Amino acid sequence: IHAATPDGRAVAGAAIAVAVSPDDGDAGAVVWLEGTTDAAGRLAVGAIPAVAGAVHWTASAAGHGRGFGEHRVEAGARAHELAVTLHPGIAVVGLVVDPDGAPVAGVGVRFVEDRGPWRADAQADVDGRFDLAEVPPGIGVRVEVSGDVVVAGGQDAVTLAMPDGPDAPPITIAVEPAAAIAGEVRDARGRPIADVDVALVPGDGRHGAARTATSDRAGRFRVAGLRRGTAWMLEARHPGFAPGFVDDVRADDDAVAVTLRAGGALAGTVRDDVGAAAPGVEIYVHRLERQGEL
Repeated sequence: IHAATPDGRAVAGAAIAVAVSPDDGDAGAVVWLEGTTDAAGRLAVGAIPAVAGAVHWTASAAGHGRGFGEHRVEAGARAHELAVTLHPGIAVVGLVVDPDGAPVAGVGVRFVEDRGPWRADAQADVDGRFDLAEVPPGIGVRVEVSGDVVVAGGQDAVTLAMPDGPDAPPITIAVEPAAAIAGEVRDARGRPIADVDVALVPGDGRHGAARTATSDRAGRFRVAGLRRGTAWMLEARHPGFAPGFVDDVRADDDAVAVTLRAGGALAGTVRDDVGAAAPGVEIYVHRLERQGEL
């Protein structure tokens, strides 16, 4: 593999990942190889299967951007030469504001590529400004925020398209105060339970980034960064207890009481359609909520 810039200059220290996917075979047949280019921009990776298939590669290097592509290989043992071109990223500057347009400081901003692995984080300064370097051009991104704010309008993220050219127009992200839900987890005798994983799911079904927390030694937990326009469903899990659930928790409820109890067990037998025992079948048990005939 030879990594170079668009004008042909070798790129040293480029991180290369190669996935070899045979035409015939399941997902487990994929071979994954990776390494870093030397001072001449070259990398020799291990032997690949001598079968027909596709070689998918990605490359990235600080100051040079990234590249990706696909190379077809035919059956037979031979060496393959791959030319990898890294394209420079673009600089993105932005401003975090409240619904009235005033700057908001300290907000975490995360860019996540829609259909790819790239992501990057930034933090708004005291003037609400943030910047990112080497953003891949021409991609779609989800922009998420963190802290005690959410995207204005109750959205989990903003979807943007990065330009293909070297210059990106300034981005403005409007945010509004977020809600938080807090409470305590106790056992059936009222004793606090530490290290309980608490997860919150929006009742309106619009899933975004995970909203989780872990209870402290006093059983207390607090989950911030929640949208206000929906109720939330709470699930609490600990290896020593059965899961606990609290439905329709309102945003900003700071006194949610969660009780975990010792778990029970279900046992049974799986048989096929002629009555013979069916070994090795995985069994899943799910909580159901019944409402009327539903």
